Amino acid sequence: MSQQNLKDEFSRLSGLRIGGIQSNWRSARREIDEMRPRKFNHYTISHLFDGQGVLYVNDQRYDLAPGDAVIMLPGITQDYFGYKHYYFEDAIGFSGALPDSLVEQGLLRAGKITLGLERCLLPVIQNALSTDRARQLNAHYALGVLLTEICRSQATSESASKIELLANDILNSPEKKRTIQDMARFCCLSEVQFRRVFKQKFKMSPKQYYDQIRINTAARMVEKTELPLSEIAARFNYADQFHFSRCFVQHFGYPPVDFRRRAKI
Repeated sequence: MSQQNLKDEFSRLSGLRIGGIQSNWRSARREIDEMRPRKFNHYTISHLFDGQGVLYVNDQRYDLAPGDAVIMLPGITQDYFGYKHYYFEDAIGFSGALPDSLVEQGLLRAGKITLGLERCLLPVIQNALSTDRARQLNAHYALGVLLTEICRSQATSESASKIELLANDILNSPEKKRTIQDMARFCCLSEVQFRRVFKQKFKMSPKQYYDQIRINTAARMVEKTELPLSEIAARFNYADQFHFSRCFVQHFGYPPVDFRRRAKI
């Protein structure tokens, strides 16, 4: 089977067509941090394993250190380079139905990710350069697995950003009624994933965070105003004044009536 026919077969089986390959490539360094706009007509993963660099993409600038990787999409204006240092990279160019589908679904995006210090592209490159058909096919499947991991990493990063937005919204609008389902949906995560990622970031469950912000804000209102406790309870979506008082005691150790009285002393 000709090399072209092999590529066609691998593309059909894996949804990928591996193109340009660079291993242990040293890019020239620049002394000026300035973007020189360029576009690729294919997808590219560039893994920086030594040196330092800079990435410009989507009007954003990123510093690059060993372990970082650049994800480039066709037609995106970008530039990455070694800045005052050489940029040592392993890189793979590719195309195909798989990355097209991932981009269409919003799962694969141009930008910077962390792949770690292990040169994970190197086995893919070595297999892709082999004349052995089985090893070449393995390279295509391994690249597909790597793309899946990259999409998962990008999704986790995006979810973390959305969780930060959610946390700020809770801080600014603690009176807004929220359920775990609502918060998970806002962050585009399942409830299980949402609880796990939130707790990793804030060292408490989303309910604990929400309840803490809500009761502390309500306490300031108890202290600073003469509003009836029933009205404060309703404003912060407690079932009734008794429920509000019970939560207050659990958090502060004494009821809101005593809290207000002590504040006036």
